[in-house]
Amino acid sequence: MIIPGIIDTGLISFIKDENHPMTQVWKKRIKLNYFGQADDVAKAVLFLASDDSSYITGQQTVVDGGYMIIE
Repeated sequence: MIIPGIIDTGLISFIKDENHPMTQVWKKRIKLNYFGQADDVAKAVLFLASDDSSYITGQQTVVDGGYMIIE
């Protein structure tokens, strides 16, 4: 299962506005300091669909740039 974080898509296009209050709140929380791209999620999906992940089962793969890390 892929669990994406905040991904820069048309659904949340306001995140490109650096003055939007949610942009700053989210960016402070994301350890890699940038919003994910659809490509980031696609790469995780491709890995899990490949033979390189043949011994991985029943896992939740979080693709969120470190958003879920608790300090």
